[in-house]
Amino acid sequence: MSIFILFFCFLFLCFSIGVFFDNRVALREIFLISVLIFSTYIVVITEILSAFHCINFASVFISWSLLLFLTLIPVLKKKQAIRYFIVIKDKIKSKYLSLKLSDKILFYASSFLLLLMLIQGLIYPPNNCDSMTAYLARTIHWISHGSVEYYTTNNLQQLYHPPLPQYIIMHFNILSSGDYFANIVQFFFLIFSLFGLISINRELGISVNFDMLSIFIAITIPMVILEASSTMTDIVVSFFVITSIYYAIRAVKNSTWQNFLLLGLSSGLGCLSKATSYIYIGTVLIIFAIGILFKLLKTKQYSIVGYSFLALVVFIGINSGHYYRNYKLTQNLLGTEKQESHLYLNEKMSPKLLVSNIMKNVGLHIYPATFNNLYNRLIYKVHYEMGQPIANKETNYYKNLNYVGKIKAISFNNENFAPNPLHFALIVIAFISVIFLGRKQIGYNKIVLYALMIVLQALFFCFVLKWQMFHSRLHTPLFLVSIPLIGYCYYLKPFYRKLLNVMISFIFIYSLSVILFNCYRPYIRMSDLTTQVSIFDNRFKKYLLSDDANNDYISVIEEIKEKNYRNIGLILRYESYEYPLFVEFYGKDIHPVHLNVSNISKSLPPSKDNIDCIISNNINESKITYNGKIYHNDGLKNKTIWLYKLY
Repeated sequence: MSIFILFFCFLFLCFSIGVFFDNRVALREIFLISVLIFSTYIVVITEILSAFHCINFASVFISWSLLLFLTLIPVLKKKQAIRYFIVIKDKIKSKYLSLKLSDKILFYASSFLLLLMLIQGLIYPPNNCDSMTAYLARTIHWISHGSVEYYTTNNLQQLYHPPLPQYIIMHFNILSSGDYFANIVQFFFLIFSLFGLISINRELGISVNFDMLSIFIAITIPMVILEASSTMTDIVVSFFVITSIYYAIRAVKNSTWQNFLLLGLSSGLGCLSKATSYIYIGTVLIIFAIGILFKLLKTKQYSIVGYSFLALVVFIGINSGHYYRNYKLTQNLLGTEKQESHLYLNEKMSPKLLVSNIMKNVGLHIYPATFNNLYNRLIYKVHYEMGQPIANKETNYYKNLNYVGKIKAISFNNENFAPNPLHFALIVIAFISVIFLGRKQIGYNKIVLYALMIVLQALFFCFVLKWQMFHSRLHTPLFLVSIPLIGYCYYLKPFYRKLLNVMISFIFIYSLSVILFNCYRPYIRMSDLTTQVSIFDNRFKKYLLSDDANNDYISVIEEIKEKNYRNIGLILRYESYEYPLFVEFYGKDIHPVHLNVSNISKSLPPSKDNIDCIISNNINESKITYNGKIYHNDGLKNKTIWLYKLY
């Protein structure tokens, strides 16, 4: 299968980088560098192919074949390559043999959980709402146009959202002629995020003995578990936040152009992955800039200025294509219209409103229901004492006004708003321990600065973004980057060590239940906990999670196949399940076109004028007239979506 060229490219890229550094760099850092180069290569070839409207199987395959050829060159240097392979094999073997019994138990437990996540992502297709309406729907249009240029759409999220995760998924889908591997993109970034966390541990002076526990804690975060088998984007973002932190620390300690370059790649790729990166990585860069300024004044090492400029150029270069398309459409680099930004960004802020947002974001991780209800009472009482309404449009997402202060026993297995209660408790206790109990410990100043960075990230998050009940998934980077604090306390605070040792079993059982009873991709189906799909259901049913929608979509798709329609008009409601309509048309000449668009994208030229048929989920009438042609509805009995045809 052509898809395996991606895996071979990455494998030989790691090998080539390892041979280049010739054991001067730790294996974990070789992996981090390889992921950064791999991701950058995807951005570069996507933008180049897009410029020539050549995003198709042949061009993508040739592009990856070129990288494979380049990465194979070091292998031809047989003596050096064989020597490096032997060294790596011996290092891995030695590392495993040096593990204590407790670490080996954690290793096997972690491997078991990761294997379940991987299989889950392969068995099930992408089926979360954001992917169906925007993330994967946009990839269908890109492939149809052979370009990532903007197009007319009823859902502007398909345009302005940072596109890197979908670039990667698109390459996977083109080469596999389907979305069979789409869910493993986040899993891939999760694995390498673990190496990033271990690297940060080393920089902060945290014992190597905490490595296996770091891995276990990271992969058992409930939201991480749920997203690792999905096409969401928060684990991808987390990886780049982690590498940005790591290379910021490295660049301050050892100000070489290589560290600044890798910081520029990490921060640029992060901001091309999701807009929340501007908050998380922006905080890192502010602290980094202050540290570099002090170093510059102290050492007079003026080459740092040039290296900083290099990092800035790399950052802008990575995002330049996306910035250009955004600005061309909206005169805004981030692409959001004023009306759209008001949906997500706080319209006013004050100390009381900040306290309100902090408390409500914390409330998303208070679980189970008994504790959640008690915390909700506290939220109401505090707002009453402050004289502050709990539900206001200025600091709350408009769709969630009815939920504010009424956060129910949030579903522990739902990737949209699952809480992370056990990990949240560990992190809070770790912060308290660092602040009040660790002042005489070695490396305390570094840990305090690291903790301050996390606090500022959380504060900026609450300061900038309106509260939503879905924010727990956006908190994922905060949970992952807090793990080194847990490691610091684990080895310096006996009481914390005892607490964590007791909680490990509970964390494992809780995380296993999250995997088995995953709401949208369950191993075990239960009517009260999961959607009514099974691992044994046919693949298409797993997209829609509804029998009525499943039958209607199948009837529409079969008609398109039978009539060999190519130019498909779409008259859809905002945030409609668009992607499932086209999952069976990878590698085929099909062109979806949004019609009757009223947003800013209507100014863009239509990709096709000659419409063969029209699909709609908000018009169920006998006919539709478009461009002087009459399209007739043969599926009036459908309940969710209808196909209109020319006669």
